[in-house]
Amino acid sequence: MKYHFIINSKASSGKGRKIWKQVHRILEEENADYLAYFPKSKRETVALVRKLTSRGDCHLVVVGGDGTLNLVLQGIRSFEHTRLSCIRAGSGNDFAKNMNLEKDLQKSLSHLLHHPEERLLDYGVETLFPADDYHKEPLKRRFLISSGVGYDADICYEASQSRLKTALNHLNLGKAVYFLIGMKLIFTKKCSKAVLMVDDQNPQMIPELFFLTGMIHPCEGGGFAFCPDASCTDGMLDLCLVESMSKPKLMMAVCLVFFRRHNLLKKIHGFRCRKMTLILDNPQCFHHDGDTPFWIRRVDMECKKGLRFVE
Repeated sequence: MKYHFIINSKASSGKGRKIWKQVHRILEEENADYLAYFPKSKRETVALVRKLTSRGDCHLVVVGGDGTLNLVLQGIRSFEHTRLSCIRAGSGNDFAKNMNLEKDLQKSLSHLLHHPEERLLDYGVETLFPADDYHKEPLKRRFLISSGVGYDADICYEASQSRLKTALNHLNLGKAVYFLIGMKLIFTKKCSKAVLMVDDQNPQMIPELFFLTGMIHPCEGGGFAFCPDASCTDGMLDLCLVESMSKPKLMMAVCLVFFRRHNLLKKIHGFRCRKMTLILDNPQCFHHDGDTPFWIRRVDMECKKGLRFVE
């Protein structure tokens, strides 16, 4: 089968282009049957994947980070006939880390070309109700790793705008910017009242929602394990809900995440479900796989099965 490489040459402040040069050299040495694509925008990436995956069996290989993988996921027409692989080239690489993918390019490609192993993974589907006047109808999106409302989305948004992230990426310290922004937002974040509905259980009132994230994998945001027991093959969505606390306790909570002990705090709650609905009194920033396109008043999430991943 021909491999279709989708390259984000701008990933990790230009690291993607350097990695592709190495990948290209190895593919030529291996006489691999492949085509390479360099989409110039998010829209072009999604359109390309839709075209490739509407023709029958297709094997996509992403050279990029979590954002590029998310765009590819949005475009897949037929999950049954599409196989997905990735070469880590982003700044966070949460998906690659969650999957324990090989870091060494030579070993990674050799395994993919000669000893491929396929796994059937879960992915998330969200229905968004934006807070702006431009989107009159709910929007459907997919997510690979996580989807969140509030604090973690605020971090993702500020990190995407940060010049510091670009500088730290060049020093292989991109993860640090998430921590620094996270500490700052503890003092500036505005919370919202919310109602949470999990599966068919009764609604739960949240007086002050700091954030809620729905996760397919354990880690997001450069390695923060908000749902350390999440599994990408169990057909379930793991939720981490944090209510507002005093500033010292919130700072403690951020630190405890590194040790996967944040659930010890009373106002941090974990749930496991197949679907959920969150309704907000005030609009909150929202992200899927680190991308922050909307402010929303409501989101519905559910877990789906059927993503064919090959490593």
